[in-house]
Amino acid sequence: MTLAGRQAIATAFLMGGDEDLREGVREAQDQGVEVVLLGIEAAGEENLSPTLTMEADDVIVLKKEFLAPYFRARSEPSPVSPRDSMSLHDVGKSFGLEVVQGRPSLDLDDLRKVKPKIPSDLDGELLRRARAAVGDRDLNEPERVELRRGFWGGVLEVPNETQLRS
Repeated sequence: MTLAGRQAIATAFLMGGDEDLREGVREAQDQGVEVVLLGIEAAGEENLSPTLTMEADDVIVLKKEFLAPYFRARSEPSPVSPRDSMSLHDVGKSFGLEVVQGRPSLDLDDLRKVKPKIPSDLDGELLRRARAAVGDRDLNEPERVELRRGFWGGVLEVPNETQLRS
């Protein structure tokens, strides 16, 4: 609605099918915005409100086959085995050491000050490496904790600048 009010968009693509979205669609149209409703092919029962469908300027129904490459079924997280925890800890520690030793521009003291938070660019790379190590699956919370614990173990293993000078 903000973009519509500022005339920053000409067309809005709305993915949703609930009746309660109809009022927002009408308000956006009153601001001169074309509203295209994106729906997903129904698996049995209808998943788009008929009144919302009538209100939209256009309706595009996406086939399941089109969306399938972008989504996968959510599976229950598997319990962490001691072997997996240890390997994730090792992956984290190895990456922590690599970050400290391989990035001369990194201020180790600044990194240590933000502990336990890992900067998002480093955390993203850490999670990518861990996923590869466990067969390209999402990690559950205890696994991420163990991975990040390993990372900090590697970072803290390397002496900081003040320790190196003494």
